[in-house]
Amino acid sequence: MVGKLTKDNGMTCSILATAAGHNPWKSKTECLDDLIKADSGQNIRKEQTAIMSRGDILESVLLNTAITELNLDYGQTDILLPITHTEIPLQGSLDGLCYAPDGMTIKEDPEKGIYVMNDKKEITISGEGVMECKLTSAYPEDEPPLWRGPMQLQGLMDIKRASYGVLVVCYQSIHWRYFIYPRHEAMVAQIHELVLDMDRRIKEKDYFPPESTKDAAIVHSAPNEDHIDLNEEALDHIDLYNSAKKAIKGWQDIKDKAQVDLMTILGDNTTGSIAVDSGLTKTTYVVKWGMRTVKPKPSKIVPEEPGYTVRSNSISIKEITDEL
Repeated sequence: MVGKLTKDNGMTCSILATAAGHNPWKSKTECLDDLIKADSGQNIRKEQTAIMSRGDILESVLLNTAITELNLDYGQTDILLPITHTEIPLQGSLDGLCYAPDGMTIKEDPEKGIYVMNDKKEITISGEGVMECKLTSAYPEDEPPLWRGPMQLQGLMDIKRASYGVLVVCYQSIHWRYFIYPRHEAMVAQIHELVLDMDRRIKEKDYFPPESTKDAAIVHSAPNEDHIDLNEEALDHIDLYNSAKKAIKGWQDIKDKAQVDLMTILGDNTTGSIAVDSGLTKTTYVVKWGMRTVKPKPSKIVPEEPGYTVRSNSISIKEITDEL
Protein backbone atom coordinates (compact mmCIF):
# COMPACT_ATOMS: atom_id res chain seq x y z
CA MET A 1 0.00 0.00 0.00
CA VAL A 2 1.31 3.46 -0.91
CA GLY A 3 -0.06 6.38 1.08
CA LYS A 4 -3.56 6.57 2.49
CA LEU A 5 -6.26 5.12 0.26
CA THR A 6 -9.22 5.24 2.64
CA LYS A 7 -11.63 8.05 3.50
CA ASP A 8 -10.82 10.63 6.18
CA ASN A 9 -14.32 11.16 7.57
CA GLY A 10 -15.13 7.64 8.67
CA MET A 11 -13.77 4.60 10.42
CA THR A 12 -10.87 2.76 8.84
CA CYS A 13 -8.92 -0.25 10.05
CA SER A 14 -5.78 1.79 10.65
CA ILE A 15 -7.44 3.87 13.40
CA LEU A 16 -9.41 1.11 15.14
CA ALA A 17 -6.96 0.80 18.03
CA THR A 18 -6.81 4.58 18.48
CA ALA A 19 -10.60 4.88 18.45
CA ALA A 20 -10.73 2.13 21.08
CA GLY A 21 -8.36 4.07 23.33
CA HIS A 22 -5.31 1.83 22.94
CA ASN A 23 -2.94 4.34 21.28
CA PRO A 24 -0.51 5.83 23.84
CA TRP A 25 0.21 8.83 21.59
CA LYS A 26 -3.28 9.83 20.52
CA SER A 27 -6.52 9.74 22.47
CA LYS A 28 -9.86 8.50 21.16
CA THR A 29 -11.20 12.05 21.55
CA GLU A 30 -8.44 13.40 19.27
CA CYS A 31 -9.25 10.62 16.80
CA LEU A 32 -12.96 11.46 16.86
CA ASP A 33 -12.21 15.17 16.49
CA ASP A 34 -10.23 14.47 13.30
CA LEU A 35 -13.13 12.46 11.88
CA ILE A 36 -15.67 15.17 12.74
CA LYS A 37 -13.46 17.87 11.17
CA ALA A 38 -13.02 15.78 8.00
CA ASP A 39 -16.76 15.16 7.86
CA SER A 40 -17.33 18.94 7.92
CA GLY A 41 -15.01 19.36 4.94
CA GLN A 42 -11.73 20.23 6.66
CA ASN A 43 -8.49 18.81 5.30
CA ILE A 44 -6.88 16.81 8.11
CA ARG A 45 -4.23 15.09 6.01
CA LYS A 46 -0.60 15.77 6.81
CA GLU A 47 2.26 15.67 4.36
CA GLN A 48 3.97 12.30 4.28
CA THR A 49 7.35 12.36 6.01
CA ALA A 50 10.54 10.90 4.55
CA ILE A 51 10.38 8.06 7.09
CA MET A 52 6.82 7.21 6.04
CA SER A 53 7.63 7.25 2.32
CA ARG A 54 10.67 5.04 2.84
CA GLY A 55 8.51 2.70 4.87
CA ASP A 56 6.18 2.39 1.87
CA ILE A 57 9.17 1.45 -0.31
CA LEU A 58 10.28 -1.28 2.11
CA GLU A 59 6.80 -2.77 2.55
CA SER A 60 6.83 -4.89 -0.59
CA VAL A 61 10.32 -6.22 0.24
CA LEU A 62 9.27 -7.22 3.76
CA LEU A 63 5.96 -8.74 2.69
CA ASN A 64 7.41 -10.72 -0.22
CA THR A 65 10.20 -12.00 2.02
CA ALA A 66 7.60 -13.12 4.55
CA ILE A 67 5.66 -14.95 1.84
CA THR A 68 8.85 -16.81 0.81
CA GLU A 69 10.09 -17.61 4.32
CA LEU A 70 6.66 -18.79 5.50
CA ASN A 71 6.42 -21.05 2.41
CA LEU A 72 3.12 -19.54 1.29
CA ASP A 73 1.96 -20.16 -2.27
CA TYR A 74 2.15 -16.57 -3.47
CA GLY A 75 1.09 -13.05 -2.54
CA GLN A 76 0.00 -9.65 -3.81
CA THR A 77 1.57 -6.42 -2.55
CA ASP A 78 0.58 -3.81 -5.13
CA ILE A 79 -3.01 -3.20 -4.00
CA LEU A 80 -4.07 0.36 -4.87
CA LEU A 81 -7.77 0.33 -3.97
CA PRO A 82 -9.39 0.39 -0.52
CA ILE A 83 -11.65 -2.39 0.65
CA THR A 84 -15.07 -1.76 2.23
CA HIS A 85 -17.06 -3.77 4.75
CA THR A 86 -20.48 -4.93 3.57
CA GLU A 87 -22.18 -4.73 6.99
CA ILE A 88 -20.63 -1.80 8.90
CA PRO A 89 -19.17 1.57 7.78
CA LEU A 90 -15.54 0.44 7.82
CA GLN A 91 -12.84 0.74 5.16
CA GLY A 92 -9.34 -0.65 5.01
CA SER A 93 -6.13 -0.38 3.00
CA LEU A 94 -4.39 -3.68 2.38
CA ASP A 95 -0.60 -3.80 2.49
CA GLY A 96 -0.84 -7.25 0.95
CA LEU A 97 -2.69 -10.50 0.44
CA CYS A 98 -1.21 -13.97 0.73
CA TYR A 99 -2.38 -17.43 -0.26
CA ALA A 100 -1.74 -20.72 1.51
CA PRO A 101 -2.23 -24.27 0.25
CA ASP A 102 -5.13 -26.14 1.85
CA GLY A 103 -4.32 -27.48 5.30
CA MET A 104 -0.93 -25.78 5.64
CA THR A 105 0.34 -25.81 9.25
CA ILE A 106 2.74 -23.17 10.60
CA LYS A 107 4.44 -23.77 13.94
CA GLU A 108 5.98 -21.06 16.08
CA ASP A 109 9.74 -20.77 15.64
CA PRO A 110 11.22 -17.72 17.42
CA GLU A 111 14.69 -18.44 16.03
CA LYS A 112 13.28 -17.80 12.57
CA GLY A 113 11.17 -14.88 13.78
CA ILE A 114 7.88 -16.77 13.40
CA TYR A 115 5.25 -16.26 16.10
CA VAL A 116 1.83 -17.91 16.10
CA MET A 117 -0.63 -15.85 18.13
CA ASN A 118 -2.76 -18.51 19.77
CA ASP A 119 -2.44 -20.82 22.77
CA LYS A 120 -1.38 -23.84 20.71
CA LYS A 121 1.49 -21.92 19.07
CA GLU A 122 0.66 -23.51 15.75
CA ILE A 123 -2.00 -22.75 13.17
CA THR A 124 -3.48 -24.51 10.15
CA ILE A 125 -4.35 -22.10 7.36
CA SER A 126 -5.88 -22.28 3.89
CA GLY A 127 -6.61 -19.92 1.06
CA GLU A 128 -6.49 -16.14 1.20
CA GLY A 129 -5.06 -14.23 4.16
CA VAL A 130 -4.46 -10.53 4.75
CA MET A 131 -1.07 -8.96 5.39
CA GLU A 132 -0.06 -5.84 7.30
CA CYS A 133 3.44 -4.39 7.56
CA LYS A 134 4.89 -2.14 10.26
CA LEU A 135 8.34 -0.59 10.63
CA THR A 136 9.42 0.68 14.04
CA SER A 137 12.49 1.79 15.96
CA ALA A 138 11.18 -0.08 19.03
CA TYR A 139 12.93 -3.14 20.43
CA PRO A 140 11.66 -6.53 19.22
CA GLU A 141 8.66 -7.90 21.09
CA ASP A 142 6.96 -11.29 21.28
CA GLU A 143 3.46 -9.79 21.14
CA PRO A 144 2.83 -6.44 19.44
CA PRO A 145 0.45 -4.06 21.23
CA LEU A 146 -2.97 -3.60 19.66
CA TRP A 147 -1.98 -0.26 18.14
CA ARG A 148 0.96 -1.78 16.25
CA GLY A 149 -1.22 -3.79 13.89
CA PRO A 150 -3.14 -6.64 15.58
CA MET A 151 -6.47 -4.78 15.80
CA GLN A 152 -6.02 -3.33 12.32
CA LEU A 153 -5.32 -6.84 11.03
CA GLN A 154 -8.53 -8.21 12.58
CA GLY A 155 -10.53 -5.46 10.89
CA LEU A 156 -8.98 -6.26 7.52
CA MET A 157 -9.59 -9.98 8.06
CA ASP A 158 -13.24 -9.26 8.81
CA ILE A 159 -13.70 -7.17 5.66
CA LYS A 160 -12.04 -9.83 3.48
CA ARG A 161 -13.70 -12.69 5.40
CA ALA A 162 -10.25 -14.21 5.89
CA SER A 163 -9.54 -16.79 8.58
CA TYR A 164 -5.95 -15.69 9.17
CA GLY A 165 -3.65 -12.72 8.84
CA VAL A 166 0.09 -12.09 8.84
CA LEU A 167 1.55 -9.09 10.61
CA VAL A 168 5.12 -8.35 9.50
CA VAL A 169 7.04 -6.05 11.85
CA CYS A 170 10.54 -4.76 11.17
CA TYR A 171 12.17 -3.64 14.42
CA GLN A 172 15.15 -1.26 14.39
CA SER A 173 15.66 -1.94 10.66
CA ILE A 174 17.25 -5.36 11.27
CA HIS A 175 14.88 -7.56 13.31
CA TRP A 176 12.06 -8.99 11.20
CA ARG A 177 9.24 -10.88 12.89
CA TYR A 178 6.19 -12.57 11.41
CA PHE A 179 3.09 -12.77 13.62
CA ILE A 180 0.37 -15.11 12.33
CA TYR A 181 -3.07 -14.42 13.79
CA PRO A 182 -6.24 -16.47 13.53
CA ARG A 183 -9.52 -14.59 13.27
CA HIS A 184 -10.50 -13.50 16.77
CA GLU A 185 -14.30 -13.47 16.99
CA ALA A 186 -14.45 -11.54 20.28
CA MET A 187 -12.29 -8.74 18.88
CA VAL A 188 -14.27 -8.69 15.64
CA ALA A 189 -17.46 -8.22 17.69
CA GLN A 190 -15.79 -5.34 19.56
CA ILE A 191 -14.78 -3.79 16.24
CA HIS A 192 -18.37 -3.90 14.97
CA GLU A 193 -19.63 -2.23 18.14
CA LEU A 194 -16.85 0.35 18.04
CA VAL A 195 -17.37 1.26 14.38
CA LEU A 196 -21.13 1.73 14.79
CA ASP A 197 -20.62 3.88 17.89
CA MET A 198 -17.97 6.04 16.21
CA ASP A 199 -20.13 6.46 13.12
CA ARG A 200 -22.97 7.75 15.32
CA ARG A 201 -20.62 10.08 17.21
CA ILE A 202 -19.30 11.54 13.96
CA LYS A 203 -22.80 12.28 12.68
CA GLU A 204 -24.05 13.67 16.02
CA LYS A 205 -20.74 15.36 16.97
CA ASP A 206 -21.00 13.48 20.26
CA TYR A 207 -17.58 13.61 21.94
CA PHE A 208 -16.33 11.24 24.62
CA PRO A 209 -16.05 12.56 28.19
CA PRO A 210 -12.56 14.12 28.34
CA GLU A 211 -9.79 12.05 29.93
CA SER A 212 -7.05 14.70 29.71
CA THR A 213 -6.70 18.47 29.58
CA LYS A 214 -6.06 18.19 25.84
CA ASP A 215 -9.31 16.24 25.43
CA ALA A 216 -11.19 18.86 27.44
CA ALA A 217 -9.84 21.65 25.21
CA ILE A 218 -11.11 19.73 22.17
CA VAL A 219 -14.56 18.95 23.59
CA HIS A 220 -15.07 22.56 24.72
CA SER A 221 -13.16 24.26 21.91
CA ALA A 222 -15.63 27.13 21.34
CA PRO A 223 -15.99 28.97 24.66
CA ASN A 224 -18.31 31.89 25.39
CA GLU A 225 -17.58 34.86 27.64
CA ASP A 226 -20.21 33.96 30.24
CA HIS A 227 -19.39 33.69 33.94
CA ILE A 228 -20.99 30.89 36.00
CA ASP A 229 -21.26 30.06 39.68
CA LEU A 230 -19.43 26.80 40.31
CA ASN A 231 -21.12 24.03 42.27
CA GLU A 232 -19.77 22.71 45.58
CA GLU A 233 -18.14 19.74 43.86
CA ALA A 234 -15.75 22.20 42.22
CA LEU A 235 -14.29 23.01 45.65
CA ASP A 236 -12.96 19.46 45.96
CA HIS A 237 -11.17 19.78 42.63
CA ILE A 238 -9.85 23.24 43.50
CA ASP A 239 -8.43 21.90 46.77
CA LEU A 240 -6.81 18.96 44.97
CA TYR A 241 -5.39 21.23 42.27
CA ASN A 242 -3.92 23.69 44.77
CA SER A 243 -2.57 20.93 47.02
CA ALA A 244 -0.92 19.14 44.10
CA LYS A 245 0.56 22.39 42.79
CA LYS A 246 2.07 23.21 46.19
CA ALA A 247 3.36 19.65 46.63
CA ILE A 248 5.02 19.67 43.20
CA LYS A 249 6.70 23.01 43.93
CA GLY A 250 7.78 21.78 47.36
CA TRP A 251 9.38 18.63 46.01
CA GLN A 252 10.94 20.55 43.11
CA ASP A 253 12.55 22.90 45.64
CA ILE A 254 13.82 19.88 47.63
CA LYS A 255 15.20 18.32 44.44
CA ASP A 256 16.95 21.56 43.43
CA LYS A 257 18.50 21.99 46.91
CA ALA A 258 19.74 18.37 46.94
CA GLN A 259 21.26 18.89 43.49
CA VAL A 260 23.08 22.05 44.57
CA ASP A 261 24.44 20.27 47.67
CA LEU A 262 25.72 17.36 45.56
CA MET A 263 27.34 19.78 43.11
CA THR A 264 29.05 21.48 46.03
CA ILE A 265 30.37 18.13 47.30
CA LEU A 266 31.65 17.20 43.82
CA GLY A 267 33.30 20.58 43.35
CA ASP A 268 35.59 20.48 40.32
CA ASN A 269 35.24 16.70 39.95
CA THR A 270 32.98 15.21 37.28
CA THR A 271 32.02 11.97 39.02
CA GLY A 272 31.74 10.55 42.50
CA SER A 273 30.36 7.38 44.05
CA ILE A 274 29.29 5.93 47.35
CA ALA A 275 28.42 2.32 48.24
CA VAL A 276 25.78 1.26 50.73
CA ASP A 277 25.95 -2.27 52.15
CA SER A 278 22.66 -3.46 53.69
CA GLY A 279 24.02 -6.86 54.64
CA LEU A 280 22.08 -8.59 51.86
CA THR A 281 22.79 -6.29 48.94
CA LYS A 282 25.32 -3.67 48.02
CA THR A 283 24.12 -0.57 46.18
CA THR A 284 26.51 1.89 44.59
CA TYR A 285 25.35 5.38 43.71
CA VAL A 286 27.36 7.09 40.97
CA VAL A 287 26.85 10.84 40.72
CA LYS A 288 27.98 12.52 37.52
CA TRP A 289 28.25 16.24 36.84
CA GLY A 290 29.52 16.52 33.31
CA MET A 291 29.72 19.04 30.53
CA ARG A 292 27.33 19.64 27.67
CA THR A 293 28.24 20.90 24.25
CA VAL A 294 26.09 23.29 22.31
CA LYS A 295 26.90 23.01 18.62
CA PRO A 296 26.88 26.17 16.52
CA LYS A 297 23.72 26.66 14.52
CA PRO A 298 23.63 28.47 11.19
CA SER A 299 21.32 31.43 10.97
CA LYS A 300 18.04 30.69 9.27
CA ILE A 301 14.95 32.49 8.16
CA VAL A 302 11.87 31.15 9.91
CA PRO A 303 8.90 31.10 7.52
CA GLU A 304 5.86 33.09 8.56
CA GLU A 305 3.10 31.13 10.25
CA PRO A 306 -0.51 32.31 10.34
CA GLY A 307 -1.86 33.01 13.81
CA TYR A 308 -4.78 31.14 15.32
CA THR A 309 -6.70 30.84 18.57
CA VAL A 310 -7.53 27.58 20.36
CA ARG A 311 -8.79 26.67 23.81
CA SER A 312 -5.96 26.43 26.33
CA ASN A 313 -4.93 23.04 27.72
CA SER A 314 -4.63 24.41 31.27
CA ILE A 315 -6.58 26.49 33.77
CA SER A 316 -5.57 29.10 36.32
CA ILE A 317 -7.04 29.60 39.79
CA LYS A 318 -6.93 32.97 41.51
CA GLU A 319 -7.72 33.05 45.19
CA ILE A 320 -9.49 36.22 46.44
CA THR A 321 -10.10 36.54 50.17
CA ASP A 322 -12.42 39.23 51.53
CA GLU A 323 -12.97 40.03 55.19
CA LEU A 324 -16.52 39.44 56.39
